[in-house]
Amino acid sequence: MIKAVVSTQSTGFANNKVCKLWHDVVASGKIAYAQFAFWDNGRNALRQLDMEFRMLTTETATTTQQPITLAATTEGGQLDNLELASEMPPASEGDVCSVYPGGVVDNVHKESEHYDMNCYHVLAASFGTNPWFIYGAYDDFDDKKSCRALSVYVGGRGFEISRGWMINMDGHKELYQEGDVHELPDVGCTAQLKNLYLSVDCRPGGYPFVLHYDGYMLAHIEVFSKSPDNFGLCFENSRGKRINWQLHKQDRPDRDCTIQPDITDCAAQVPQCAEFENACDASLARACNELYCEGKEPTPEQICSLSQARRKKCQLTGGQVNAEPTGCPDDMCLRKFFILGVGCPQDPFFTGCPIENYLA
Repeated sequence: MIKAVVSTQSTGFANNKVCKLWHDVVASGKIAYAQFAFWDNGRNALRQLDMEFRMLTTETATTTQQPITLAATTEGGQLDNLELASEMPPASEGDVCSVYPGGVVDNVHKESEHYDMNCYHVLAASFGTNPWFIYGAYDDFDDKKSCRALSVYVGGRGFEISRGWMINMDGHKELYQEGDVHELPDVGCTAQLKNLYLSVDCRPGGYPFVLHYDGYMLAHIEVFSKSPDNFGLCFENSRGKRINWQLHKQDRPDRDCTIQPDITDCAAQVPQCAEFENACDASLARACNELYCEGKEPTPEQICSLSQARRKKCQLTGGQVNAEPTGCPDDMCLRKFFILGVGCPQDPFFTGCPIENYLA
């Protein structure tokens, strides 16, 4: 049992002192029960039940290979309401870099690369007149190497989007609602959660990129202007001694960030990954094989993420995929609450998914 006692004035709980500890324990898959106690002059009594519900569903999703079990509802959106091939918006006018689980990167040159991805990595950046930087932070979550957060620096200001679709600005959770275009203060970027991706567009501030994060394990980056000032894994895989643009140790001094330039792909070709062959991106099947590497079965949620990535990448590159997402629940709200549950605690911000209909 883990017992955490904190003080908070926010009903969102995103700033509580045990958020990082909780994340690490959940990621280890060894938690059986968690009890949280809050003190806010008695005004948070109703919120405590909501917190316990999200913690328990997070535990379920990370310690089993079955989708989370929540009460059925007729009000939730369906995954087949996502963009179909005939309804997709126009393809991106930029170059697309995709960051997949298992250390697989499909760069802006449409080259498939594989890296060790131990810590922070420079994914895309420019040190020109109007510099910008995108860093990716990696961890082992549900036993797979995944992108847990992306840090963005523009105009001398920084913010982070992390697992659970959380936006952290200056140590504070940014509040927003699904579907709304939300302006991020003082950085010239906007954010929108739509079709299970949190998209951050920094073009209004003069920075030529859009970042799409699935809130769980992977991302796509659109780059609309390339120059000799660009660097990072989305552009090239080496400069000097930084074989994989790896930075120092994130927030844990005991984390091993030794560069490992010789990375071996998973040798076995898994039949379950055949659906990702010839799907707008040669790296998708490679990432799928990494999920199955060494006989480790991926969770339905991980396969769902890769299926969504296929649909998103095909939309961005002008391809068409009519296949239904694999591993995803029929009710899109279940997917939303799963993603919310694996991140740091925050209140739901979804449309069409009333939480009272999803309490088990």
